[in-house]
Amino acid sequence: TPRPGSTRARAPAANVSVPSVDAGTQRNRDEGRRRILQTELDNEQKALAEARAALAEAKRKPGSAPALLQRLQDAVTDRERNISALNQELGGQSALK
Repeated sequence: TPRPGSTRARAPAANVSVPSVDAGTQRNRDEGRRRILQTELDNEQKALAEARAALAEAKRKPGSAPALLQRLQDAVTDRERNISALNQELGGQSALK
């Protein structure tokens, strides 16, 4: 039994079996995951276009509050980060729209 505060790592179990699935099942899972990620990417790209339009409109209006402009810029930045992460998950490097 390890003592409290011990930093010694526990050895992995030697007889652990990992359940396996047939190739067709795994392919279906992979395709389903990819479809979900692609849908999320499409939604984020639409949201990015809307966020950019809202920011551009606010910049055109005289007297727009700096806090509003910052909030809108943050929304654009968040969408760009989400798109980048989704592209990485999908394994692609498609540019931001």
